[in-house]
Amino acid sequence: MGRSKSMGRAKHWGMIAALALGCWGRAASAEPLSLAVGDCSGATGPAATEAAKEAFRAGQAAFNEGAYARAAEHWSQAYREDCSAHALLLNLATAQELLGRPDDAIQSLLLFNKRAPESPYVEANLKRIGRLSKVSAERAREREQARQAAAEPLALPTAAPPPQPNPLTVPLPLALAAAGGATAVVGSVLFIEGRHSASTARERCGSDADYCMDPSAVVSGERARARADIGGWMLGAGLAMAGGGLLWRWLALSPPPAAGERAQARSMSWDTAISRSAAELKVQGRF
Repeated sequence: MGRSKSMGRAKHWGMIAALALGCWGRAASAEPLSLAVGDCSGATGPAATEAAKEAFRAGQAAFNEGAYARAAEHWSQAYREDCSAHALLLNLATAQELLGRPDDAIQSLLLFNKRAPESPYVEANLKRIGRLSKVSAERAREREQARQAAAEPLALPTAAPPPQPNPLTVPLPLALAAAGGATAVVGSVLFIEGRHSASTARERCGSDADYCMDPSAVVSGERARARADIGGWMLGAGLAMAGGGLLWRWLALSPPPAAGERAQARSMSWDTAISRSAAELKVQGRF
């Protein structure tokens, strides 16, 4: 009779503890669990019940401190001391879930449903098991992806292709040569037109251009000569720009001389200098 009362009391405080400690708001610890839950110690009587109570209270204190791994160990020990206190399995599942071990929490909930099939928590446990199974499957998928990523060889970086020249881009030397050519063409037109206009104005003044009696012819002649002068300057500047641009382009496209060619050129320059000196000495010796 005493043993029945002790077992009843254990069931009573176990159910109350399961309801009181069903909280979800703390971060999980990373300590592993190594204790099996389903095996009982085989001891019975008040001593076993008292040992189970002590382990339960120690687990409750650890849980309140956030030490979920230690709480799970104490509650596993309490359930092994008194396997009739099935409500401890609910506490244990909560600690295991907070530890980030959904598979262990599922096993604790399945054991509760198996040993307490008439409990009103069975249906809620089934929903909880379904949610934990999704979490477990997602973590298994992440581990598999990480394993495959670690097994794949690293791809070597490929060299970037060299930049392609823009076909619409005109090199600066050619642009300078083109501008010089255009300037030379405009200058030549002004020069020819100015010379022709000046000649026409001179003809209007007659044979004595210094004493021209036609003021308009004088003005036209002066303006024509000015245009001819400007055209001549533009023609000269344009030809210089065009020649400089073409020379610049030719020098840019010419390959640099090799080291052997540079050494040969230096040797030829020294030989020429020596030959000139020898010739000068010979001339001086003759005199």
